[in-house]
Amino acid sequence: GWLRGVRARREHMSRLRKTLQETADRLLCAWNCCLHESLGGLHEDLMPRMWPFVARALLEATRLLAHCTEVASGGRVTDAEEATLRENAERTRAAVAVLTGKFRDAKAKYGAEGVVEELMDESSFLLHVCATGRLAAELAEDFLAAKGNAKPLPAADAPSGIFDNSVTASKEHLGFASRWLVTLVIAFIVGYTGHSKTMVNYDATTASFAALFLRKSIGSSGARSLQRLRGVGIGAVAGHVTYAMVGWCTWWGHAGTAVAFLSWVGTALFQHHEGRVGAGLATG
Repeated sequence: GWLRGVRARREHMSRLRKTLQETADRLLCAWNCCLHESLGGLHEDLMPRMWPFVARALLEATRLLAHCTEVASGGRVTDAEEATLRENAERTRAAVAVLTGKFRDAKAKYGAEGVVEELMDESSFLLHVCATGRLAAELAEDFLAAKGNAKPLPAADAPSGIFDNSVTASKEHLGFASRWLVTLVIAFIVGYTGHSKTMVNYDATTASFAALFLRKSIGSSGARSLQRLRGVGIGAVAGHVTYAMVGWCTWWGHAGTAVAFLSWVGTALFQHHEGRVGAGLATG
């Protein structure tokens, strides 16, 4: 049924995610080897010979990973995809094997058997390239094995595993959630009922202002609180003035409101995340 299909899709996507994470780590290590390589000595003669085989291995691995992503999105290997997926996996394995053999032959030609210090970076680079192809081939083989029920895929992480109970259920977080839950509920009640003509009913302004002052610390934080208070004041005044100036039901009014809104929010976010001084002021 549909529940089985959802579970199969989650298992395929979970297996794909693990492969992509390790592949990214391998490629990052290969890139790091390029950064630290002195590009001298045997490198100038060896790597141009290896490059066609490196490119072939990476191309086959990339195609195979793209195919595996399509399979994982569907949650299963269809009969029409099985032969192509198996062929792509075999070609990737073959490209990795050819690259490995060519590198060994080149080392033997230069009399560099075993571990050679001068070729440490080259060896590490090619190792990670071959590992990328191997990981892609193993992923495809696991998908094919799961189709034939020869080897089921590992179960995907349960939704409850996404949350760390040691953090979400800690005393600090529970206290923060309880305090601000009560605060926001009271603010919603005040905004719902209103008071005379000063505070109209059915208004979320009180709750939205209270949300801007959310913070985990319970001690005194005068400077930051004052910055936030000034930011809220400036934002409220600037918003009302801008709305009074351009908030008209015309094309130029809508355009002016959109430009003012995007400019204000963009500037405030930049100041809040990048500004070392007045980051709390940008809350408004």
